[in-house]
Amino acid sequence: MNPNITFIGAGIATSYCILELLNQVKDKDIDLTITVIDKSNDFFKGFPYGERSGKAVLLIQNLENFISEPDKSDFIKWMEENIENLLLDFRNSGKEYALNWINNNKTFIEKKQWNQLYVPRFFFGNYISEKVENAIKTINNVKVLTITGEVTSIKKSSATEFAIKLDNGTTLYSEKTVLATGSLPYKILKGSENIDSRFLYVKQPYDPSSLENIKRVKEFINHNKTKIPFFKILVLGANASGLEMIYRLNEEIDSELNVSYTSMSSHGIMPDSKFNLEKYEKFYPKHLHALKEKKKITAEDIGIAANKDIDLAESLQIGAATSVKAISPAFAQLLPKLNENELLKFAYFHGNQIGSRQRCAGKHYTAVIEGLTKNKRFKHLKGRFIGIENNSNGIKVNFSNGTESNSEIFDVVINCLGSMKLDDNNLPNLYKSLQKDNLATIAPSKIGIIVDKQMQASENLFIAGPLLAGNKIKDKIFWHLEHCVRIIYSSRFLAHQIIDKL
Repeated sequence: MNPNITFIGAGIATSYCILELLNQVKDKDIDLTITVIDKSNDFFKGFPYGERSGKAVLLIQNLENFISEPDKSDFIKWMEENIENLLLDFRNSGKEYALNWINNNKTFIEKKQWNQLYVPRFFFGNYISEKVENAIKTINNVKVLTITGEVTSIKKSSATEFAIKLDNGTTLYSEKTVLATGSLPYKILKGSENIDSRFLYVKQPYDPSSLENIKRVKEFINHNKTKIPFFKILVLGANASGLEMIYRLNEEIDSELNVSYTSMSSHGIMPDSKFNLEKYEKFYPKHLHALKEKKKITAEDIGIAANKDIDLAESLQIGAATSVKAISPAFAQLLPKLNENELLKFAYFHGNQIGSRQRCAGKHYTAVIEGLTKNKRFKHLKGRFIGIENNSNGIKVNFSNGTESNSEIFDVVINCLGSMKLDDNNLPNLYKSLQKDNLATIAPSKIGIIVDKQMQASENLFIAGPLLAGNKIKDKIFWHLEHCVRIIYSSRFLAHQIIDKL
C-alpha cells in the first residue's frame, strides 16, 4: 500500500506544504497518495484569497510586508505575465474603488514598482492555486485527490491509521493526517439565535461569502427603505474583516440612501495607515529599552513594558502605523533574553495582546473611514460586547465600556469579532473530539494546538497554519500565524517533517 497523507483544509498552508513535498520527492523512489479535503471547492487558495472573500478586496499589507523573498519575486513575475487578465477581472468584479485603484497604480505597475502596492487579494489566490496545480501535473510519483466536504471527526482506527469522517457520512482512512483548517470559526454571539427576521444579523462575514452577505444587506435596505428612513449598520470588531465589510458595503450601497456605519472594539481605535516620519524619529519606547539593561527578564516584563510604550505613543497622538515600527523591533530584541519557558509564555499570553493594539491597514481602507467620518456617517464605539437581543425598533446591542453598561439599537449587525477559542462550548465537534480522544492538546492561549519538534499534535497527526499559534517551530516562536510569511515558513518546514516519517 502506498504511504498516504490527508490534508484537512486547502488553504495556503496546505498549498506550500504540498509544493515542498512534491519538490522533495520528485526524484525519489517513493510513491505518495495525497488527499485534500475542504468544505469549499475553492482549492489551494484559502478563503482570504479565494471566492469567499471575493475579487474586489485588497491586501491588508503592502506587497513588501505581505510576502518575503524568493516568493515575492516569483509572485511578481507571475503577476506581470498575467496582468492584463488580472486587471480586467478586478475591474469587472469591483466598482468605483477598483477603477480608482487601477488608475492610481497604473504607473507603478508599468514601472514594475510593486513593493508599496496593496494588490487585489485574489491575485495571490490565483497565483498559488495555479502553482500547485501545475506542480501536481508535472510529477509522476505522487497522486493528489481533492474532496469537497466537511470533516466532522478524526479518530485512530488502528495503530497506524486515522479514520476521517465527513459530514456526508463517508469515512476515509489515512496513515498521516495534517490538520490545516485555518482560523477557528467565528464566535457565536450571545442572543444571536433569537434575532427577529424583521432585522438583519450576519453571523460571520465570509459565510457563505462576503459577496453573498453584502447582497443580503443591500436587499434588506432596498426592501425596507420606505419603512426605515435612516439605516444604522453595526460592524462588531475593528479588525481586517470589519474594515473590509465597511469598505465593500460603502462601495456597493447606493450613496443616496441614508446609511451610517458604527464600529465597536474594546480598544476604541481603528487600524492606522499613516506613517509619520517626524514622529517616528522622535518617539522612543523607553519602557522596552529599559529592559535591555536587566540581566533577567520575563515574558510579563516585556508585555507590561510594551503596553506602557503603546500608551505613551497614544498619549502623544502617534498612530499604530508609526509606533509599531519602533515598538515591535524593541520587544523583538528582548525575546532572545527569555528562556524557553518564558518564550512560550510570551507566545501564549502577550504577543497577540500587543498586536491587537497595533493594528495597521492600507490607506484604501482607512480613507473610506475618514470620508464617512467627515460626512458624519461613521463612529467608533469603545466597548466590550455583551450580547444582542430583539427590540421593537431593531437589534439591541449591549456592551460595557469598563465602568458601566450601555446599549444601542441597530438595523443591521455584522459579526466580525473574530474566532472562537478551543475551549468554546460551540466549538465544532472536530476539535472537541481531538481533545476528548487525547489526539491534541490545546495551548494555554486556547487559540492553538501544542505540537512536538516534528509538528505533531500526536503521532502522525500534524498541524499546519493558524492552529500552530503558541509554538516554537525550528528556531522561531509564533504567537499567531495570520501572516503569509509565517505560514510559508512553517509549512515548508512541516513538509520535511512529514518526509522524515515516510
